Amino acid sequence: MTAMETTKDGVASLTAGKMKLRIYPTKRAAGEAAALAVAEELRRLGQLRDQFGVIFATGAAQFDTLDFLTSTPGLSDSTRTIQLLFAAFYANG
Repeated sequence: MTAMETTKDGVASLTAGKMKLRIYPTKRAAGEAAALAVAEELRRLGQLRDQFGVIFATGAAQFDTLDFLTSTPGLSDSTRTIQLLFAAFYANG
């Protein structure tokens, strides 16, 4: 395990083996960072395949992530699908 480091924006990070851990100062900051990471992977998958599926198992703790993800530019059809699933979850949740 490496020593914990903290960035100027308050994100603490450490590495244990192959696992990288980041601790964000707020739930909203964590949600935005998670959404950016997911968006990057969705874009990568979009370059490899015309269609792919993603399942988001979520609860109230992930609402910030889904909010950021559905408003992330450049996800086109993926974003619309996520918005529909997210809206259905809110309506039935």
